[in-house]
Amino acid sequence: MSNKEVILCAGAIHSPVLLMRSGIGDESQLRKLDLNTNYKSFHNLPGVGKKLKDHLVIPRAFLTSSQVDCCQ
Repeated sequence: MSNKEVILCAGAIHSPVLLMRSGIGDESQLRKLDLNTNYKSFHNLPGVGKKLKDHLVIPRAFLTSSQVDCCQ
């Protein structure tokens, strides 16, 4: 427990998950999740976890017939 402010940073995906598991988020969704928490009430913050988008990363590798100096 902390009686001071705690700043949580776990990345774009995991921060909302941790907040929701802590009882912070859209109260109607949190009640549906049936979280096993010791909280008497949830902190209703409807924007938590909304509008997340997956950004695909596609690595690209190219073969060349000559040596290329990438540090120029």
